[in-house]
Amino acid sequence: MPSLGRLSDVASTIVHLAFGGLVAAALLGEAFDRRSLAVVLAVTAVPALDSFLPLVSDLGHRAALHTLLIPVVLAVLLWYDVSHRDRSYVRSRWGHRGVRIAWVAVLSYAVAGIGLDLFSPGGANALYPVVDQFYVVDGKLELSTKRGVVQTFVEWGQGGSVPAPTRLGSSENFTVTTGT
Repeated sequence: MPSLGRLSDVASTIVHLAFGGLVAAALLGEAFDRRSLAVVLAVTAVPALDSFLPLVSDLGHRAALHTLLIPVVLAVLLWYDVSHRDRSYVRSRWGHRGVRIAWVAVLSYAVAGIGLDLFSPGGANALYPVVDQFYVVDGKLELSTKRGVVQTFVEWGQGGSVPAPTRLGSSENFTVTTGT
């Protein structure tokens, strides 16, 4: 029988995939079908593959593939390919439908694959390898009958400055275990 840690990782991956499916359903429009959904879900699952990194590296889960730099680089490459090349590789191979699926897959990687982990207690190393630091977005959003909408993510003090996300530690001294 799997340990509780393994079950929570499986549950987490299922939540990421479900959210990626919602992103696909919301944004793909007429391009939404089983194949396009499979592409988006496969890309959404890629960050979870860093669960296996501790077997061959000192990096822990939610480090190397949970960096927001990956979807940023993918978005820049896709943008360059479809708007600045004489003949776009993506468009010539899969047409406009493929371009749309590629954009949704990159967004799903960032939002469903990485973004959800930023709101979990363990956080994610979102800027790795530029900054080796785990971050977590912590707070509450609630509706109060006396105070209206109450949020604790951002403190609006004097000057309205926004505090930095909570730092949990570097991947060298802080790892989120996969339960193995």
